[in-house]
Amino acid sequence: MNEKIRFYNAAIGFNWLALAIWFLVGLAGGHALGGVILCAISACWIVPMTLATIKARDELMNGIERSHLVLGICSIIFIWVVSGVLILIAYTMCAKCNRHDQVAFPNKEKDSEEK
Repeated sequence: MNEKIRFYNAAIGFNWLALAIWFLVGLAGGHALGGVILCAISACWIVPMTLATIKARDELMNGIERSHLVLGICSIIFIWVVSGVLILIAYTMCAKCNRHDQVAFPNKEKDSEEK
């Protein structure tokens, strides 16, 4: 479980780094106001999703395992590929999620054995 928490912590760090990068991209245009506006627009996505990642990490620290597949996919789309992939890696390490996949897809084990 400790490895999954590390993945979530790294994803949180990359989310804040993405916000800083968007601010610097806005400043590169030569206007401080442009940097603030671009940072504010990107913060509308990054901050709530980072808070959701923090909540997911805290649930994991309390022993609650839930599927965060959607959070990982949305992080890939809206924030940064790196943070989303880290969340998806933590999702694949989820034992409860793997059991749910076996119930939902009973032929999954048979297909992998045949190959």
